Order: sequence, then C-alpha cells, then structure tokens
Amino acid sequence: MAISCTDSSTAITPFLLEIDRKNYEDWKFYIKNYLLARDLWEIVEYGSIQEGNWRKKNAAALHAILSGCSLDICREIMKFDLRSSAKDVWIQVARQPEEQGPKERLSRVEEINRRDCVKLTKKIYNGDWQAVWEFIVFYMGGRFPAITDFGETALHVAIKAEQDEIAEKLAEMMSEEDLEKRDNYRHTALSYVAFEGRTKLAKSLVKRNPSLLTIEDIEGNIPLTRACGVGHREMTDYLYKVTPKDILKPGKKGNHGFHLIRCCIANKMFGKNI
Repeated sequence: MAISCTDSSTAITPFLLEIDRKNYEDWKFYIKNYLLARDLWEIVEYGSIQEGNWRKKNAAALHAILSGCSLDICREIMKFDLRSSAKDVWIQVARQPEEQGPKERLSRVEEINRRDCVKLTKKIYNGDWQAVWEFIVFYMGGRFPAITDFGETALHVAIKAEQDEIAEKLAEMMSEEDLEKRDNYRHTALSYVAFEGRTKLAKSLVKRNPSLLTIEDIEGNIPLTRACGVGHREMTDYLYKVTPKDILKPGKKGNHGFHLIRCCIANKMFGKNI
C-alpha cells in the first residue's frame, strides 16, 4: 500500500506540521482527536493487528496523519517502507528532531527533566500502559534514554517493577540498539530478566535481538552465567540452548564456559541440557 502526502489539511487540522516542529503539540492534539472520533486511534496505538478491517482502518489513519504533515516531513517519511503501518509512521514523525536554530538541533529527549523522568517511572510502576505509551511517543519522540539515576531505560524500569506486559510492549517499540542499552552497571534488560528468572520475557527479548545473549555486565557476566549464578534452572536451561556455544569454549575472553561450570556445580544444576 503506497502512502501519499498532501499539501492541504483543512478537513483534519487547521495547520500542517512543519519541519521545525514548533507546532507539534497543537498538531498532535488535532490529529489524535480526529483519529479518536473516527475509531482509528487503536490502529496507531496497537499497530499491525491485521485482523478484520485492519487494512482499511490503517489506510485511513495513515491518510489522516500524512495529510496533516508538510511536504518536507512527508519527504522524510517517504524514505521509510512505503507499506508502513500508521503506528510506524506516527512514531517516525515524532522521532524527527525539532529545529532549535540555524546551527543547533535539540531533540525532545534532551529536554526531559528529572521531574518528568519520575513521572514516567511512576506510570510504569502503576501499570498504566496508555500513559507510558503516550509519554514515550509524544514527549520523548519514540526514544529510550536513561530515566533514572542508575542509568535505566523505561524497559529496565518495567522489568524491575514486574510489569512484564508493559516490558514486552516497550520491547516491541525499541530498536535492536535500544535493547542493547545498559545501566550504570552495564546490565541490559535481558541481564535484568535473567537475574529474575522470568523466562517468557527473556524469550521475547532474545527474539527481538539475539545479540543480547553475549553482552557482558560490569562483572563480566553474560545473561546465561548471571541466571545460573543465582540458581534459576529454567532460565539457565533456556539461555544455554540459545547462547552461541563459541563464547563458552575454553580460552575465550571472559572464561564464560568455566564460570558456567562453576555455577552449575555450586547450585547442583547439571542435567540433560548442561
């Protein structure tokens, strides 16, 4: 499905979203309410469900969003997959930086202050996915910076808060690079999950980015040895199956294979898989 841009938005919003983004908040208000009034907002919020009349609704939502954008923004959007969902395009529109001056670009992420980070953290702990999603997409421009003094992203926080449903939805929004972000102790989100023994969530993260399996924390642990070290048998069995075996060979940097054997002995975790 090809996407198209128009130079008129009189039926949807009284003005176009310009490349400098100075009118973004007002534009967002008009577009979101337009989509809500036509039962199209769920397409933007939940993405490619592709059930029932999803394709028709997605096309309508795409048309509404792009009809409210200037041609400069449309040209940027056209660089992406022409079959993009309305959700993908909405996030791409939000991600583009605001023009702060002739020599300086400053993203909304860099303007986030400590108070706002605390607000987002509370929304995550409260399990308010709608509020979390809106904050990240509208205010943070679809980016995932550190939001705590410990260097944790929203995904790290969701895992600590035991909000696995929110964590899975955040992971779906994040790029492979986002998923590899580490806290001040160099723990990725998968490192957190391995330590907690939440295998279902671990599978989701590994599916999104298998490279997470070989990223070390500040102590030199990979997710497998971290899980084994605290005695999580199910998690250890799963991570052993999917972790590249080359990294466990003797003489490899990190001595992960030796560390794994030592942890298995200490926790009596030898079995058919290890």
